[in-house]
Amino acid sequence: LPISASTKAVSTGAGDDVVTYGGPVGTGGSIDGGADTDTIVMTAAQAATATGSATFAASVSNLEVLKLSAATGAGIAINMANADGMNHLDTVGVTIGALTVTGAAADFTLTQRAALAQASSVALLANTGTADNVNLAYTANDGFTSGAALTIASVESLKITTTDGNTTAQTAVIVTPITAAAAATVTVSGNMGVSLIGGMTQTTLTSLDASGLTATGAFGGLTWTAGALAAAATISGSAAGTNVITISAATKAVTYTGGTGADTVTVANALANTITLGNGTNIVNGAASGNNTVTGGTGADTYTTATTGNNTVSLGDGTNAFTATTGNNTYTGGTGIDTVIVTTGANTITLGGGTTANSVTVGASAGLNTVTTTSTGVDTMNYTAAPSAGGYYTSLTGWTKGDIINFTGASATESA
Repeated sequence: LPISASTKAVSTGAGDDVVTYGGPVGTGGSIDGGADTDTIVMTAAQAATATGSATFAASVSNLEVLKLSAATGAGIAINMANADGMNHLDTVGVTIGALTVTGAAADFTLTQRAALAQASSVALLANTGTADNVNLAYTANDGFTSGAALTIASVESLKITTTDGNTTAQTAVIVTPITAAAAATVTVSGNMGVSLIGGMTQTTLTSLDASGLTATGAFGGLTWTAGALAAAATISGSAAGTNVITISAATKAVTYTGGTGADTVTVANALANTITLGNGTNIVNGAASGNNTVTGGTGADTYTTATTGNNTVSLGDGTNAFTATTGNNTYTGGTGIDTVIVTTGANTITLGGGTTANSVTVGASAGLNTVTTTSTGVDTMNYTAAPSAGGYYTSLTGWTKGDIINFTGASATESA
């Protein structure tokens, strides 16, 4: 319904109506959207002018969504306090100048249908609460990459949703750098993957939950790098997509839970992190010197750590690999093939049952190692160096006829 300079009181009635704005109404004119969710469509310039004073708000009522008809071609300032209660701005990209949104009420929604090429911002009219929230909705036929950050000041919560606009397979995720220094709780849901790289590094974050992302594969998951988190944080990856998570900069322990897709988690700090992987093909790596607990699923899991730390590792029933240089590690395998490599330290290694052939390699140990197997397959024990001191040795339990013990290098002087 196009309306321009009308001198009549226009009411669209019930239903989700769309009004195309042609300019201010004339004397005696007004626009009433009626019941349900009603949208008024403007150019960016019209929206800036209309919300620049209280005149527009006095001429409209019962409208819920302000939608921009095209990408902003210049710097645009929109004051939602002058939008007669509308608290949802629908945009199709920022190309030249910044989009500055002010005066929004709590639970404001910004829909973004294309990339931000210029740094933009959202500010609430009142942000003194302790649980202020902003909703960010991304809707597109395929992923896109914003080259500039969206800054949302003084809100404690963000709810991010994604919607794939067609049935064609995705070729990219939504890349959206977000600066939200006060946000402690962030949820992500929808059927398109999200990358928060370039933003979301606030120290205040305590919960990032992307388990509501339902798409599968490389373009369905969460990509995120933590900042210097000041408090313990709980992070959940997508339900079925590929998650790429880095938590090295955290200053307090992180608890991460993956989904059924492939998880890659990088951790290089001295904290006692808890990492629970899903049933995909998963990788945990990094020079972590903390005491990490890593639990795998039914897929193939690999955990490689290149420094000290007393890790507790249980990688499930897939084809798994665990490599540690030092530290006193406890490893428990499943029914799949386990490949375990430890150098120094006092390690307790339990190989799972089943008929698979497992392999354990011990270097110049600086403690007493215990290696237990319940597998009926042909297991291999490799000694690649002599213990670092007298009195250190490796105790084997459950090893039977047919299993293999190899001595190589300096360890050849050690007796079986």
